[in-house]
Formats: sequence, structure tokens, C-alpha cells
Amino acid sequence: FMIMLFRLTSLLILIFFFLSTQAESSDIERLRTENQLLESELKLTTKPNIYFVFNLKDKKVYIKAHGTTLRELQVNKVEYWGDNIPLKPLFLSKKSTFFKPKREKIKPGNNKENERFEIEALELEDMPSSYMLCMDESIFIAVRSRPESFIARLCNIGYSFKWYFSRPLLALWYSLKRKPFIAIEVVLDKKSTQALYWSFSEGTRCIIYPPA
Repeated sequence: FMIMLFRLTSLLILIFFFLSTQAESSDIERLRTENQLLESELKLTTKPNIYFVFNLKDKKVYIKAHGTTLRELQVNKVEYWGDNIPLKPLFLSKKSTFFKPKREKIKPGNNKENERFEIEALELEDMPSSYMLCMDESIFIAVRSRPESFIARLCNIGYSFKWYFSRPLLALWYSLKRKPFIAIEVVLDKKSTQALYWSFSEGTRCIIYPPA
């Protein structure tokens, strides 16, 4: 009995030691990642332009300038697929949406002499609530608003089906081309999705904190 007890105790000690070592390694890696991301953000604080921070773990999107948070957007849901996120500043190469906001075109010569007219400016309400942010390094961020109406919920079912069906195919396609592929979906309320589209212009830099 004493021999069995000794063996069991030794096994428990080994398991505890192994788990402690794994936890310590995980904490070290997490701190290394956070430190590298902070160093990347420090580089952006020296520039005059605004930049964005997508914190997928805390479900927040920050609009910043010189290290100061100008606006904080709450994320309701995060989905992640693909390779590891690069721990460096990224830039927005393209915004893609089915309903791109457009100003009304005024043709020269259509207005009478001395006739007053106003150019309709794009307002926040004109911004789309569903779009794709195409970043460099083959990173695609799908942004959409939380469905509120019954019809919106039905459309959301189709969108979810498309998301889960297309991601593996795209990941396979990029792997065949030996390129990284990262797909991220963030769901916010409607005003936040519109505000993000409004302020996140092409060429703007951002940093993405991984979900875990």
C-alpha cells in the first residue's frame, strides 16, 4: 500500500510540475506578445494620423491618436479563423461593401443661372452597416451590425452560413498559394459599425490583438 501511495504521490507531483511549467510558458508567451504589440503601437503614437486598435480578446475597437483614445467601440461578437495575426502595424488597403455610400452627382449645365443648390454631404447615417475591411498580410475583417428586426435575423442566418462555408475554402485556396489567410468577423451595434466605416479610411494603420 505504501509503495502504491508513494507512486501516486510522485505522479501527482509530476503532473503538477508539468502543468505549472506549461502555465508559466503560456504566461511568458502572452507577456511577450503584449509587449511586442505595445512596441508596435508606440511607433504609431509618433505619427500625426489616427490609428485603430482591434482588441479581439477584450472585444473592443479603439480609435486613437498619439496614444489617446478618441472613441471606444464595444464589440458584441468575435469570430476568428486562420493563421496567427502579425504583431505589427497593419494598414487598410480596401473597404468593400454592397451598398457603398455615394454623393448625388450634379451634372454641369443642369442648374439655371443664379439658381441656388446645395451639395448633399455624406452623413453618418449614410454609412453601411455591413462591409469588409481588407488589410495587408491577407487579413480580412468582416464588420456587420447586430440584427435587430425579424428580417435582419433571417438575413443573418444566411450570412452565418456563408461565413462558415466560405472560410475553409478560402483558407485552402491561400494555403495552396502558400500565403497566410486570416478571417475575422466582428459584430457591433449599427451606429458603431457606421462610425467605424466613416473614420477608418484606406491607408490608415491599425493593430490587432489576438482573441486569446
